[in-house]
Amino acid sequence: MPSELYHGTDPGVLETILQEGLRSMSRQYVHLSETVEEARTVGQRHASEPVVLAVDTQTMIRDGYRIDKRGEGTFTVEGVPAKYLERLTGSVER
Repeated sequence: MPSELYHGTDPGVLETILQEGLRSMSRQYVHLSETVEEARTVGQRHASEPVVLAVDTQTMIRDGYRIDKRGEGTFTVEGVPAKYLERLTGSVER
């Protein structure tokens, strides 16, 4: 399991996410990507210039959360509390 995974989203919902965390909304799970580029591509389904969030998966797992690998570079989780999220700026690669 990578120590970080990524989620691309619409900048219009960023403040809510940073306060409430990532929730599955109408889907069963929150989808996370293994790379910043993939998260940005997925986020472009919702906004032309998505924001990419880094998810501290290492700490989430240590704290008892379950993150499942669902395919090549795709992971799912029931939700991500805000304390595990960090906004990436520009074209930051990790």
